[in-house]
Amino acid sequence: KLPGACQPERRLGKRRGTMIKIAVLGYGTVGSGVVEVVARNAKLLRERAGEEIYIKYILDLRDFPGDPYESDYMFMPPST
Repeated sequence: KLPGACQPERRLGKRRGTMIKIAVLGYGTVGSGVVEVVARNAKLLRERAGEEIYIKYILDLRDFPGDPYESDYMFMPPST
């Protein structure tokens, strides 16, 4: 471990079996990359955080028909 690295067990307590829900604001290069990394590394993230990380919403002004994650996540525009 790197010095000063976040210690999720200490930061989150020793809670097990709970879920971290996140929203991704923007689905451009960075936002879509975050979704892909979280999806591909779900098991590793769960082991390190001690909790499952779940992307509840992807918020963007545009629609993304045909996106590979379209059926997995709720795409919605931010409220105006």
